[in-house]
Amino acid sequence: MPRSSAAPPDRAVAADMLLSYVTGFVLQEQADPASAPPAAGDLAALTARFPLTMGNGPAFDRDVMFARSLRLQYGALAHGQRG
Repeated sequence: MPRSSAAPPDRAVAADMLLSYVTGFVLQEQADPASAPPAAGDLAALTARFPLTMGNGPAFDRDVMFARSLRLQYGALAHGQRG
């Protein structure tokens, strides 16, 4: 974990957040898919409804998505952002 300007009690929460995220990712990765992938029409509807979240971003494989999401979380922690 990077150095953080967060107060010590927040560091424990941050560590728990990261451990929970990693655990959830591993469990999701090991689970059998519960259903078929979403249909193209469903993805198009989601993109239309949530364009800033779903639209025009590059598609990443799971490992790349995991690494990028951890970097985002680390960056927020390193800058002491609170929510």
